[in-house]
Amino acid sequence: MLIPITEAFPQAKGEAEAELVAMNRTGTIDAVMTDDSDIFAFGSRLVCIADKPTTSLSLSDHTINVYRADMQQEDYALISLLCGDGYDTAGLPGCGPATAFGLAHCGLGCSLHAAESHGQHCGPFHWLWHEDMKHHLHYDPMSYVGRQNPVLANHISETVPDLNIWSLYLNPAISKPLVPVHKPGVPDVSRIAATAVSLFGWEDAGHLLDMFRKKIWPGVVTSEILQDLCAWQPDNQDVS
Repeated sequence: MLIPITEAFPQAKGEAEAELVAMNRTGTIDAVMTDDSDIFAFGSRLVCIADKPTTSLSLSDHTINVYRADMQQEDYALISLLCGDGYDTAGLPGCGPATAFGLAHCGLGCSLHAAESHGQHCGPFHWLWHEDMKHHLHYDPMSYVGRQNPVLANHISETVPDLNIWSLYLNPAISKPLVPVHKPGVPDVSRIAATAVSLFGWEDAGHLLDMFRKKIWPGVVTSEILQDLCAWQPDNQDVS
């Protein structure tokens, strides 16, 4: 179904989010649109998330929220691991988002990343890092966690955080070199119509035109306008 609309849909080597983040960080794409909160743990700097409406709305009625990362990737990776994520839903039992963000602000994500980068994240350092996390949870000396939590501090498993999952975030499998993304052309309306009839059985001309008016024409018109702007104003940053 994508072929009549655009030719540019590269296949990710591993996690699609990781591939998109790599493209975002190298400037191949401007932002990533997703509803996956782990996207920041993969290192994305700019994310677009569409509100999920409680009632049936047209696409034009949706609100798109834009978020910029204000911490380092390793901080978000630590938060995901502590709160539970797509790789490990358990995380650190009893640790909510506020506590996880507080621990990240204490520098625990950065210290773990620095140790891993120098091959020192196992053995004695791992024990010291755990003791540091317990200290911040128990006493909250920097007031980032928001409260003292000795119960949680005394129930941290030595397997938290899972360093294998940590590596999946910080060192994900991505295409090398990244697949170039070509600017898509104007959608091929006739091919879209033929595909819709074949896949969805929209053989009634009136129904087909009605669906095109609601779902297809806005995208076609927008695409043609942007194509014209790119041709006549190639230096316009709003359409590049």
